[in-house]
Amino acid sequence: MNNLARVTELQTSNKKVSSQHQYSQLSVYYDAKYKAGWYYMHASPRPCFTAQLLDEITDYQKSVQFENKYGDSEKYDYIIAASSVDNVFNLGETYQHF
Repeated sequence: MNNLARVTELQTSNKKVSSQHQYSQLSVYYDAKYKAGWYYMHASPRPCFTAQLLDEITDYQKSVQFENKYGDSEKYDYIIAASSVDNVFNLGETYQHF
């Protein structure tokens, strides 16, 4: 476990919000140094995949694709998914939603 990278704090001081959208279960940031788009999942009512979270992830990914194709500003080399819930890396799912 010591070799795994851990995101312990959401730091936005040198990151730019990369989306015009306001999401309820997703926070998105652009890291210009690494040309990386970060999305932090904070599903509600508990840390699991929900239909709302999946819709927001899909919307964010489509906006990144659009910006890469038609934008003249930042270009993304990486998209990184993370959980903003402490000690949660992999979100499970609630089968009733699927």
